[in-house]
Amino acid sequence: MKKILFYASVRDRNLFQTMGFYATDIKILEDCGYDVTPTNRISDFLKYGSYDIVLIYFWTKGLLPAIVAKSLGKKVLFTGGIDALDRGFNRRALDYTVKKWLFRACAAFSDANIIVSRSDLANVRQAGVDVSSVQLVPHVIDVDRYAHDGRQKKDLITTVAWMGTKENVQRKGLDRLLRVFGEFVKKDNRYTLMLIGPGGEGSDYLARVASELDIASRVVFTGEVTEEDKIRMLQDSKYYFQLSAYEGFGISAIEALAAGNLVFHSARGGLSDSMPPEGIEVTDIDNFPKIAETLAKVNQNYGDYQDRISSGVRRMREQYAYCVRKERIEAILYSLVS
Repeated sequence: MKKILFYASVRDRNLFQTMGFYATDIKILEDCGYDVTPTNRISDFLKYGSYDIVLIYFWTKGLLPAIVAKSLGKKVLFTGGIDALDRGFNRRALDYTVKKWLFRACAAFSDANIIVSRSDLANVRQAGVDVSSVQLVPHVIDVDRYAHDGRQKKDLITTVAWMGTKENVQRKGLDRLLRVFGEFVKKDNRYTLMLIGPGGEGSDYLARVASELDIASRVVFTGEVTEEDKIRMLQDSKYYFQLSAYEGFGISAIEALAAGNLVFHSARGGLSDSMPPEGIEVTDIDNFPKIAETLAKVNQNYGDYQDRISSGVRRMREQYAYCVRKERIEAILYSLVS
């Protein structure tokens, strides 16, 4: 049996089980017949006989392990979203230039690259990378687990994010969501906002914002939760928000759509692929009163959106089912080892 070293630069190895995209891809590799070892340690790449292929999540921080693996004659595969290559997200030209060259270096040491959205693919081309080793294979979810089961929805708004850093929650737009929610509860104070995901510097920052907006009593920080609990929360909620400045893919938004949420989104990056036509696009993500007003109007006419919700669940089942990514990854791996 071929062995795969599955690498991501995460602080906590538990994230390989609790972050959906990691867990899904590990399961895909195992279902393809590979022995998978998840790791966050570069030192594991020095163990020559312990792996045949490496799958590295995210390009910039994956450069050093890719160099080690290639120098030992191993096959290297990269995947994940590429926020770093979006010019709009990188306001300073120097930031974009550095990240562009980091990506080019990673691509030079890889045998294949799996891009997860059309916007990322366009950014890769714009960065001058040879796309002959690049394939577009979107993330997927286990739709049957997420699909809305007909339960009564609660007066609940959700979002899912890793809140370990302030930078990440700002990119994901969670502070924007708090300000939108602060405006919305002035119109309807029945709702609770639930921020789902591991905490840290980012959740501390958000807690301060919530306190300043005097909405702390209506905001719940769940911390790290099991996949089952996350699914239950998404199935309970009516609305999901993804007001990201850039989103490489937006897998949590897909999960929310599959779970029967009306998803308000920025249409940035991969969200422009997955959210139309059922998602509710927010063109100005910093106009908090306007977004809150739109949410209030949708909420007043919630019953009129049931066909839209059902359509979203069906489309997730058709386009983002587990088997779609599994078949493509299996073919890519076969080409590397044959």
